[in-house]
Order: sequence, then C-alpha cells, then structure tokens
Amino acid sequence: MLKTTLIKATEAGAKVLQEYFNGTFTISHKSTVNDLVTEADKKAEAAIIDVIRADYPDHFILSEEAGSLETQSNIKWIIDPIDGTVNFAHGIPFAV
Repeated sequence: MLKTTLIKATEAGAKVLQEYFNGTFTISHKSTVNDLVTEADKKAEAAIIDVIRADYPDHFILSEEAGSLETQSNIKWIIDPIDGTVNFAHGIPFAV
C-alpha cells in the first residue's frame, strides 16, 4: 500500500508541476537570492501531502515548504517537490 500511495503522490505532484512549467507563477526568495520557492513548489507539495494524508493520516511528514507535520508514527515521508527550483523557475527542464 505504501508503494501505491507513493505513486499516487508522485503523480499528483507531477500534474501540478506540469501545469506550471514554462508558465507564469510567483517566485519568492527564502534565505538567499538562489534559495527560491515558487507557487508551483507550494501547490505540488500540498497535492502530495493531501494524497499521503488521505491514505495515512497518522504518518509523520517532513516537507521543504510546510515543515514538519509530526505524529507518533515510525513512518516518515520526506517531501521536496522540486529538486532544482532555480532551474524550474527559469524554464530549464533538468538539472545539469
């Protein structure tokens, strides 16, 4: 069942990111000029969390934007919806 949830969460996040890629979205800076977060990051992360919470409401989730959604579960999901936000924000389709 974990694998099924993982696949559903991946597909939900990917669907959001495909809608934003090469489109218009807001970009914010976190700690430095190269430490970006986009509207796409936040919405993809929310979609991923929604899928996990629907199947496993008691699992611990650690995500890059939302932070730690702690529970007593021994199972922890770690979420970084876009590994390469700078490239994504500039329309570069992959990290080099």
